[in-house]
Amino acid sequence: MNEKEKILELIASEKIKYDSSQRLCEIIAAKINSDKKTVTKIFNELLADGIIVENGKKKFVSCQKYNIKKCKLIGNAKGFAFCQVLGLGANKKDDLFIPPNKLCGAMDGDIVLVNPVKGQLGKTEGEVIKILKITFDKIVGTIKIEKTGYGIVQSDNKKFSKPVYIRKTKLGEAVEGNKVVVKITKHPVGIKFEKIEGEVVEVLGNEGEKGVLELSIIRAHNLYEEFTEQVIEASKLIPQEVNPNLFKNRLDLTKETIFTIDGANAKDFDDAVSIEVLSNGNYKLGVHIADVGEYVKQGSPIDEEAYLRGTSSYFPDLVLPMLPVSLSNGICSLNPNVLRLTLSVFMEINDKGDVVDYSMYESIIKSCARLTYKEVADVLDGDEETTKKYISLAPIFFKMNELAKILQKKRTLDGALDFDLPETYIQVDENGETVAIKKRERTDAHKFIESFMIICNEIVAKHFNQKQIPFMYRVHEVPTREKVENLLEFASSLGLHVDPLPIEITPKYIQSIITACENKPYTDTMNKVMLRSMQKAKYYEKCLGHFGLALKNYCHFTSPIRRYPDLCIHRILKAELNKKITSARAKEILEFVIDAAFRSSEREKNAEEAEREVDDLKKAQFMAKKLGEEFDGKICGVTNFGLFVELENTIEGFVKIESLQGMEYIFDEKHYILKNNANTYRLGDNVRIKVVASNPYTRKIDFELIKRL
Repeated sequence: MNEKEKILELIASEKIKYDSSQRLCEIIAAKINSDKKTVTKIFNELLADGIIVENGKKKFVSCQKYNIKKCKLIGNAKGFAFCQVLGLGANKKDDLFIPPNKLCGAMDGDIVLVNPVKGQLGKTEGEVIKILKITFDKIVGTIKIEKTGYGIVQSDNKKFSKPVYIRKTKLGEAVEGNKVVVKITKHPVGIKFEKIEGEVVEVLGNEGEKGVLELSIIRAHNLYEEFTEQVIEASKLIPQEVNPNLFKNRLDLTKETIFTIDGANAKDFDDAVSIEVLSNGNYKLGVHIADVGEYVKQGSPIDEEAYLRGTSSYFPDLVLPMLPVSLSNGICSLNPNVLRLTLSVFMEINDKGDVVDYSMYESIIKSCARLTYKEVADVLDGDEETTKKYISLAPIFFKMNELAKILQKKRTLDGALDFDLPETYIQVDENGETVAIKKRERTDAHKFIESFMIICNEIVAKHFNQKQIPFMYRVHEVPTREKVENLLEFASSLGLHVDPLPIEITPKYIQSIITACENKPYTDTMNKVMLRSMQKAKYYEKCLGHFGLALKNYCHFTSPIRRYPDLCIHRILKAELNKKITSARAKEILEFVIDAAFRSSEREKNAEEAEREVDDLKKAQFMAKKLGEEFDGKICGVTNFGLFVELENTIEGFVKIESLQGMEYIFDEKHYILKNNANTYRLGDNVRIKVVASNPYTRKIDFELIKRL
């Protein structure tokens, strides 16, 4: 039993008498034969983590013993909230409703301790007894200056509905109409609501100034371009060349033909590949991933910042990396013709796509080329000039493509889902102006790198699951029956006939729906609805499988430069390869993984929201220059107040019902049809539209329907 466990046992026994928390730590230190400093540190960590709590009677108690739940608050505009229970073994059925008078000042997204209590109607409700972590420590909004000299900022984020008041001395350089970042200095506490106060910590500029709206979105999601001085100084201490002392006990792959394949604009290369055909006809696939863990040690300033960021964020004209550029683009990046430290996974794969053997190593490589997806795709398509340029590598590309098609076929047979929805590519010039918006190309080169990363991630996850070593999995749970029933009702409204819903919902069943709606006018729309019916993938400490990929084991291992979970997994793999996972270390890993998995899932969601909002902004700015122009599109949404139309370049706009020809339209909700005596509009209809409005501030685009095609 370690010191933390001994402290918890003593607190749970409730047999200690004390007059202050300081005195309590002294008593505990004496009882467990430890020093006061160590006990105080552990005690404060237990408090901060919500494992113990003061019950209001000068008594600290075990949250587990009193059924006190650590939760994430999910707020509602009407004032009440729900709490999502966190931690090992958390179940959605444990979530509780919290009425407004029991929130005690907690807001949407806060991490809180909740005590289950009997409500007015006899049902169990939640009562917030402590706020462990405040989500909204900063907000972004436009400042208004009152005659009294006070500033008032209403957050751009609709989830934060209360105004923030700023004293004159806390305005800084802000003036009326500025977009500002405000740090919250006084939160409401308890049932009695008080004013929220803050101070201006950054002036972004006026709304109309170039780049201010994009920067406002980025700051609203608490994302920053710059690293702290402490992180920068720590990164300067890391050499930009591999230390020969690190070669020891590593597999030397510097003479092997290994290369990277990435997008043309990529600057951080964290995965490289190799392939060999064995004498038995099987393929030996090598996936070599940057050994970021060798340079970013757990608990270091760089690691703590990476943990907070969780992921790199990618915008059309800006990348906010998880790691400082000297690492992400430098020593950790698998740049060509330089030595780099890697973790290598070799997989022997037969002609059916089965992995019959695998091995993992700490290794060292020297990438022989930095290739782009387009270059590899051009070789596969027979382009003479590109083939001549890569004449020695071309046969390898074809072997890789051959293996990838075997793996893709196996995944399809297993039931893996491919919604094949187009991604948007936004092209900007050197001034950040959007010059083109189109569908992102997905070539065979994209597909075979995707296939290799998937099978590598599966094998790594399977390895640790079988060994029962604490690990961080990427899980995608089975969709709820209710959502699939709604999906089938929607399919029926389109005239799509599919097999009845089975007792057990499987990937193959969803795959059959995807197949049934192929080459229909509403294919893309149906695929979007199916995608929304799925659960959100997340990081988790339990292996619950990946429904979308039809895999029992899955993780994220292949992108440690840009994702914290991958870095976390690398450390576990390195510890296992070096036989350093003791029972005590396993407990530490599990504790860390539980927190890191939740944090990483939240940061991933945050980054995705920011990226989507910036894309919408760029689209609105782009279409603002197209007012009056006409385009062909397809109806992708039907509501009782109008139509959504998607253009070929993936931009969506809205056609208001009042702008449609004729009068008294009726919305057929079951069949998603808008009609009157003269006109009928349904999902998948091809139409001609005119751009009539585009508002970058709201990121909304309005179309006018010209005709149905």
